Amino acid sequence: MKTKATYRIYIFFLLFIFSLLSTECQTTMTEVKVNSVSLTQEKDENNATVTFMRPSKDGFMRLSIWDSKNFVGILNTKNYVKYKTTPGEHFFMIRTARWYYIVANLEKAKNYYIVINFNQLKPIIPAQKGKTSERELLDWIIKGKRVAINPKAKLENFINPRKDHVQLSLEVFLCNYKRGSNLIKYEVLNPDDGW
Repeated sequence: MKTKATYRIYIFFLLFIFSLLSTECQTTMTEVKVNSVSLTQEKDENNATVTFMRPSKDGFMRLSIWDSKNFVGILNTKNYVKYKTTPGEHFFMIRTARWYYIVANLEKAKNYYIVINFNQLKPIIPAQKGKTSERELLDWIIKGKRVAINPKAKLENFINPRKDHVQLSLEVFLCNYKRGSNLIKYEVLNPDDGW
């Protein structure tokens, strides 16, 4: 039979772990002030920009985002991350309790948007120009908080323990993707989906 003291120890331990995870996330990412918003305002003539958005309060779980083995950022609810990268094919991976995958073919000087919402049946939705409401995207950006990797943070503490898992997940996905297998589901972001 467990005593009240044992339950208190369990609760203390869980709170301690939760506080460590919250602190790690806060030191890794910082909020960026945004003055004006446009879907095309941050065009880079040599690179593509991908914005990962999490517009709703869909739970407490934070997401880590990777471009193959490269760390992109961490998203909590009502946040978004802008990521500048080279044009061409990219394999984005989003980690919560499981992995989600996006195969993206990006063009330079375009902005792309990926909406993440676990309140929907399809939690990862690449926005498509002409099909996705620009007004809705702008509204989510205005109401959300832009976060960026904190250059002062010790990212090694976050990235290093996850490197092997990220590498293995990428290898398994690429093996299935190249064989044309549908065992692992993924979303597609096409060059024309950008603004």
